[in-house]
Amino acid sequence: METWLLLAIFGIVLLAFFTESVVGFGATVITVSFGAHLVPLDVLLPAFVPLSAMLSLVLVTRHWRQVDLKFLLQKVALPVGLGTLLGMGLFRVLDSAALLTTFAGFVLLMSGRELKRIWARAEAAKPLKTWLGRTLLGAGGIVHGMFGSGGPMIVYVLGREMTEKGRFRATLSALWLVLNATLVTGYLLDGTLNPVTIELSTTMAPALFFGILLGERVHGAIDESTFKTATWLILFFGAAALFLRAL
Repeated sequence: METWLLLAIFGIVLLAFFTESVVGFGATVITVSFGAHLVPLDVLLPAFVPLSAMLSLVLVTRHWRQVDLKFLLQKVALPVGLGTLLGMGLFRVLDSAALLTTFAGFVLLMSGRELKRIWARAEAAKPLKTWLGRTLLGAGGIVHGMFGSGGPMIVYVLGREMTEKGRFRATLSALWLVLNATLVTGYLLDGTLNPVTIELSTTMAPALFFGILLGERVHGAIDESTFKTATWLILFFGAAALFLRAL
């Protein structure tokens, strides 16, 4: 790859890892939204997801006491797990351009909804009804299986349940760890994790270290609502650009 391309990818994944280290989500969404302009999705995801799994492992190891394991097992595991397996199959048979358009449109809707709620200074949303929460979690699993990130939809559901940022981040990290380990296994089995994607992973690896280092510092210092607003703005404009490109 050319030097400018490697630097651009490095900058994108640094932003992605930093963001997820602070708020617990967003790494893969940011990487796909911006990185897909530079690298084909079938190369980008197998290169990025193993590093994303390492990020989740670090956060879970450091903050395991804050993981709400009971919540994950009772409410999240089944719908997200089944959705992820279905999404992994769809990724291998559906047209990638159509998937990108669908993904970008989904992120646009979710990020726009969250920004509207934040700017309207609405009160914290109440937990969703059980059937709706499980449906959205299953859909989030499908998106995660296809793109390595069901983040926006899953975050939307968990954000209705959890208000403490440490518990929220740690619980999400535990979930991403399991889901991304499943994706990596799939990449190994179908050969998409290969010398080309491993070389790209190696190029991106230093960004993981610096993203965690900076993100852990900022997590405890920055005003959470301000950073979440910035995060949703990044996702919104990144998805808008990707949507226009896909069309």
